[in-house]
Amino acid sequence: MRADGHDVRTARELGTEDADDEAHLTLAYENDWIFVTHNIKDFTLLHNAWRRWSALWGVNVMHPGIIALEPMRNAQRIVALIDERLLSGTPIVGELAVWRSRGGWR
Repeated sequence: MRADGHDVRTARELGTEDADDEAHLTLAYENDWIFVTHNIKDFTLLHNAWRRWSALWGVNVMHPGIIALEPMRNAQRIVALIDERLLSGTPIVGELAVWRSRGGWR
């Protein structure tokens, strides 16, 4: 991703490999980073909770966006899919974009 001009940070580089999922999302929020993960199930849960609690509390706080992709081994394909989503013109702030091999983006 860096070779394609993206500003990237990994949990390993940040020393947060052992952090909980909500800590990762909080760190992304605090730094205005789009969060990219293969953990579709857990981050779908976190995204939905974020939206529900924000509405319940009457606040309009949006995370910078979550991109969740099915695990795959082809790094070039992952970068191409992320670029595809980011360049699509569809807003990402406050949204969860999920890619699955069967069905593509949703």
